[in-house]
Amino acid sequence: MSLIALPPVDQELPEPEGQEIDAGPFWPEQDTAQLRALAQLGGEVSEVRFREAALNAIIAVTRDLEDWRAAQVAAGYASLDAVPAQQVNGESAKIILFRRALLATIRADLAEVSRDFDATAAGDQRSARLEDVINDQRRNARWAIRDLIDRPRNTVELI
Repeated sequence: MSLIALPPVDQELPEPEGQEIDAGPFWPEQDTAQLRALAQLGGEVSEVRFREAALNAIIAVTRDLEDWRAAQVAAGYASLDAVPAQQVNGESAKIILFRRALLATIRADLAEVSRDFDATAAGDQRSARLEDVINDQRRNARWAIRDLIDRPRNTVELI
């Protein structure tokens, strides 16, 4: 008979090492360790899965902003940091909003893949709660993008 000792559940896990993600010359590089810390995920998501979610978020957000980015480059701004914006704690509000859009997209993506295929009532309730989280995070990403490009946040649905 053997015993496998596991660390206590409340013990903090070591910080994963960050890797820089380069999205091109206009967009700021993103450190996966910083994004993970800001997303407040702890160790429940593997580094590989988190990095994949971050890559997909960068692709999605930069695609949504492609026309705006092209207009900024045409106006003479070589990077997001160069675009005139309010400075908050020494950082461009545009960069803060870009990061917010990334974080919300990452959280929505990770919540989508964590839904169970549990057919029990508890599984249905958990799935319903996650659906709200996913929708809220998608909305937050959309709002951050709209704020970044200085457009209203209005969302109109036909009834």
